[in-house]
Amino acid sequence: MLPFALGGSSPWGQIFSRELSLSGPWACYTAPTCTCRPQRNGITNGWCGIALFVFLNREHGMSIAEQKAALREVAKKNRKEAVSAAGETASDQFTANLLTLAGDLGVGPRSVVAGYRAMSSELNVTPALQALAENVGATCVLPVVVGKDQPLIFREWFNGLELEPGGFGTHHPPASQLERLPDLLMIPLLAFDRTGYRLGWGGGFYDRTVGGYREKGHQIVAIGAAYAGQEVDAVAHDHLDQPVDWIVTETDVFKAHCP
Repeated sequence: MLPFALGGSSPWGQIFSRELSLSGPWACYTAPTCTCRPQRNGITNGWCGIALFVFLNREHGMSIAEQKAALREVAKKNRKEAVSAAGETASDQFTANLLTLAGDLGVGPRSVVAGYRAMSSELNVTPALQALAENVGATCVLPVVVGKDQPLIFREWFNGLELEPGGFGTHHPPASQLERLPDLLMIPLLAFDRTGYRLGWGGGFYDRTVGGYREKGHQIVAIGAAYAGQEVDAVAHDHLDQPVDWIVTETDVFKAHCP
């Protein structure tokens, strides 16, 4: 049987176990087509399994949605390793990198910057929001989940504001706070590639929101906020996925190059 990152209780783990019977370590079968990107921080992670997904897609006709669902299982495990490798200063290092980019982009007192309240092992961007408010006078906002299949809205936030519980385990500013359109939007993710495509949780909220802004001509800069260890060579995507413009991690800042 195939010893893989997904447990036997996972439907994807069951598929792998049922369909494949390999002798020796499974990595030796995926290495020639492995899509993982070597990490500067020395992480040895599960991204070589992506090649296995490619194989399964070809052999079993997995849709993009099915590929994403399977990849999320690996991505969640990989992000935990990325968090450990990044260390306790990751948020501060991210903040420094974001401030540099914000300066290059001309973020100032009239700018509206959106962050998010970190969930699970997501990168904490609250210090970055505080720094932008204090250093350049930017107005900070947080997202509000209005409903399933709806774009996000954003309400003003300041340090110390009491948040209200929202849908899907989120917390957001109360309705008494002004609703604003962000000029710069930090987006959490499970994985990213250098073309700007990201793997999210599957709700489509950020893709729907960014896509709507772009269709209406609102000039927004979308930034993937991530740990360096979350980078992969390619993220499966379709016409509904919106690539980010920049990626900022605790070690790097780079502009995405979407073909």
